[in-house]
Amino acid sequence: YQTGSQMLKLQMHPEERASIPFLDFSKEAAIHFKFQNEDWQWSDAISIKDVGTTGFMIPHIREKQFRFMKVEVRLDQSILFIIFEEQSERNYLHVIRNELEDADIYVKQEGDDPRFTVMVPAKSSSPFAWRYLSKPKRIQTEIRGRVSQVHAADILSFEDMNRVTEIRWGTGKIRVKASIEDVTRVIRFKIHHNERDMTTLHRATILKRILVEFNEVSFSLISRSKAKRFELAFMCLNGVETVFQETEETQVLQTCVRHFSLENTSAANLFYPVVIRSNPTRRGKFTPYAINICFEKNVRAKDIPRFTYLKFEVEPFDVRIEEQFINVIGE
Repeated sequence: YQTGSQMLKLQMHPEERASIPFLDFSKEAAIHFKFQNEDWQWSDAISIKDVGTTGFMIPHIREKQFRFMKVEVRLDQSILFIIFEEQSERNYLHVIRNELEDADIYVKQEGDDPRFTVMVPAKSSSPFAWRYLSKPKRIQTEIRGRVSQVHAADILSFEDMNRVTEIRWGTGKIRVKASIEDVTRVIRFKIHHNERDMTTLHRATILKRILVEFNEVSFSLISRSKAKRFELAFMCLNGVETVFQETEETQVLQTCVRHFSLENTSAANLFYPVVIRSNPTRRGKFTPYAINICFEKNVRAKDIPRFTYLKFEVEPFDVRIEEQFINVIGE
């Protein structure tokens, strides 16, 4: 890792924790990641100032192979947690989905070296991650037909949910669109051969999308006692994301929380001051969220509310309650 002008090394084993001392706070601190196996390259600099989850790519030194990683930077009180995890099929952050039957898609980060291009064969999907975290997070694509047709590179973004790109291809068009599937951002390439197909698909075009993000949301529970007012408990939610998306047929509302905690602040010198706390070390590998709530409503059903999808997930969390806290709340 890098602290100011110094570069220090720290070796860790799987499931191990270690403290990292940053010696110079006058300059931005960053971390470079590498597997102990010498066949894999170092990652780009990972800034620790941005709270959240980011995916990155580790290329092989000689072979055209990649390992897709993710890093979560989380602030819990005064402690900064930096959690590394290898992405798997159940928790990819970004995916390129090639639904074409006769063409392969080549994808790389905008401005990146062609050696780090990811090839997505026809009728298949492939994960994708960023090689350089400090550069623009946009992808450069190229479509190569099985015969001779080639479409030059397009610049696309996983974040632009409202943009639909159409590419002339043979007798039809290729429709390129970004979407969100649970925690995965997907860019899909699909062929359409006539205007009727295109009209049908345009019905699902996103009409409205609102994204609200909060690094931290805090609440305090205050005693209503007339003799003395004091704080009973303090609740903190980290990494709160709320998305509202509307099409002509559905409305989707999703709220996710990366970390939550409830502290007993009614007394000093408590043995368990933290009453409830989400535990990322016990969290399932399929989601980076501690809480995930999603509702999908069919807006064409006018007479009665019709929900086509309901989801409420809470990952494992720790609970430690002292008798003193129960008595204070009861009073």
